[in-house]
Amino acid sequence: MTAVIKISENGTLSAIQVGPAELVAALNAATSAWGWLGGLSGVQRLFSYVRKKSGTKTIDTLVKRMRIEPITCQVLTSYGIVRLDDLDTRHAFGGTFETQLLGQTICALAHECGGRQAVHLFMQCLAPKLFPGEEEMAGLREALHAQLNDNHEKILNEGAGRSLTQRFNNAIWASNLPFCVMNPAKDKRPAYEGRKLESYMVGGLLQWLGQEKVKIYHTRSALVLRVAVCLREIGYMVGELTCWSGDGDEPQISRGVILVLGGTSPTDTMMLSENSPYCETVFFHHYRFTTIGSVFLNGLPHVDERHHPEPFQTIFDKVLRWVTENLSFDWKVVHKDANVGLQSVPRWTKHPEKPSSEARRLASFHFTNSGDHLAHCYSYVGIANERHIDAVLLSMQGANKGKPLTKEVANFRVLTASILFAVSSLLGGKDFSKLQHVTSVDLSFSAFGWMSVALELLDEGLIDSLPLGRAIDIVAGVHAGAIPVRSPQSAIENYSIGYRNGIYGVLPSLLFAMKPIPEALGLRCVDQFYGTIPVHPDGYIRSIGSARLSYDTSTQTPPANTYSTQAWIGPLEVVAPDVPLHLSIERSAEDIYPNTSLAGRVNGQLVGYVTIQDVIEALAENLEVKSIDSTTHAGNRNFFNVQPSFWAEKWSIKPHIQGYQTHVSAGSDPCWAIFLAGQAASFGVCMALELPEWSNALVTDTTSVIVSYKEKDIGENQHDIANSKH
Repeated sequence: MTAVIKISENGTLSAIQVGPAELVAALNAATSAWGWLGGLSGVQRLFSYVRKKSGTKTIDTLVKRMRIEPITCQVLTSYGIVRLDDLDTRHAFGGTFETQLLGQTICALAHECGGRQAVHLFMQCLAPKLFPGEEEMAGLREALHAQLNDNHEKILNEGAGRSLTQRFNNAIWASNLPFCVMNPAKDKRPAYEGRKLESYMVGGLLQWLGQEKVKIYHTRSALVLRVAVCLREIGYMVGELTCWSGDGDEPQISRGVILVLGGTSPTDTMMLSENSPYCETVFFHHYRFTTIGSVFLNGLPHVDERHHPEPFQTIFDKVLRWVTENLSFDWKVVHKDANVGLQSVPRWTKHPEKPSSEARRLASFHFTNSGDHLAHCYSYVGIANERHIDAVLLSMQGANKGKPLTKEVANFRVLTASILFAVSSLLGGKDFSKLQHVTSVDLSFSAFGWMSVALELLDEGLIDSLPLGRAIDIVAGVHAGAIPVRSPQSAIENYSIGYRNGIYGVLPSLLFAMKPIPEALGLRCVDQFYGTIPVHPDGYIRSIGSARLSYDTSTQTPPANTYSTQAWIGPLEVVAPDVPLHLSIERSAEDIYPNTSLAGRVNGQLVGYVTIQDVIEALAENLEVKSIDSTTHAGNRNFFNVQPSFWAEKWSIKPHIQGYQTHVSAGSDPCWAIFLAGQAASFGVCMALELPEWSNALVTDTTSVIVSYKEKDIGENQHDIANSKH
């Protein structure tokens, strides 16, 4: 691995500030179970035992020269975002031509079909061609299959880091081919069976690859065509890709794939048998908000062939505009029953008029709690009438089963799904609507597939508050292709602080702000590869605390009003930290699970970990204005003032003197402020932030630890930046 760290274009980072901790964490992340290197090392060893000369000729007929990009990984640091480039392409995807072809093929198939289905299709359709001669070593095929099942996430991460997701998306958009084709099966089979059939059709394309006799492959599936684009992008000799209406003269191409949009000519002649084992019915759509109309159209089964994506795009645009103008969220710590933690609290714009009964009826089908608020959206889009209500009721009763969806039912389902996507854009943080996303959409049933779970969670949260874990579930489904499940209330939080699927990530805003400011609360989504953050096998990022800290009762009391360099009793005094702190995103060395923590280091020595949940909850509680009735002025009492170095001297026990509240000053150092907030959460922390008169800081009587912090003004920041360049 040849690694180069580069400063982000808009960063203010110096090479000195990106210390060994970030580089070591990045190298550790790369080779970890949730990393991106070594996913094909086991396969490479298998192949080293059996070199099949018979396979080489077959590969030559399938693939031309492959292009492999360096790894590009975004790294979050306490000083900003930096880019880590791994320039080693020779050892990419296992380091041999066979494993590189295998790895990139899995990535190409997974782009549209998902990882598990990609492995299945590869093993059933391509492995026998690429690696024939199983008789040379019994069990090789099964061993290969097991290796891919165990390591496909690492393979996909490597592909994401090597820019394959962007390459596939760019190639698909540049092809200017239809995003969807109505009813590719040209029959009345149920939607579930239709999606299953499309998987068999993709298998047919793979069966065709390498055929010498059959030069042109005809299909009625736009999914097949997108897979063909991805395979051609990594070097498969697919040939030309074009469309044909099915009437008149067929396009003349020497070799390639033709998407047949109509007529009765035979297509998909090599598709897999419908008795083939294991077939996924979930496919993924990579999209932007400007192309979401096509995503919705593709998720509607048996829709009338006169439908086009433009009306659905218009519905979404209206819903997004209404939601943005009428709803916002505040991130607060909510103490409600046993469910205490950071939650997103909705703020609705009050409407002078009540919604119509028709609008409330339509909204109530999926929003039983928040329907009175969202009913205005149904009126705003213009579908709040008896015609739409009757059509929706008939579809829920199954009266039109097997028939094309009516315009009214399609409009209702698209509008309801649009509300989910639009609210996610508010929860997803800065620039969400400008990002690239991936999701699976199934509007074939009134239950909406995974979106029914997300709609239930959203309905509860829009009337009261939405716990952080539930907000992540919803946003990850819309942005990162997650499939949320309904969990018991006691387990819904499960310490999740984010989610990652390749380049698509839902991350805590704290990791970008790295300061005790309002912008540190909530979520922020990304569409670049942030590979150094620990991720659990289910894709979730979790921050679980270790043992809580305790007081050191042996701390000796200094004489009142006497000053020492490390600890003294007197008025609350804000001073600069006596030592600098380096804060980095790491996994605790003692944690057997890939949980995410913030590690603090003084002079390179680890002084402790803090959980991200503790930090953001401490910030959320202390960034709110406190009531004067429950506070006293800091200037009216003495405190046990300690320097950060004295506080961090011992890992698990902290200095404390009976009868005094402990005050630790972070000065203008955001790293110390964040670290102290996370550690002091064990005792109950009050943060004195941005107060003009420090002696008048408001402190609650029940607070044990006070952390003071004052952000530098613009002039001070510019001075520090200038110094860092010299």
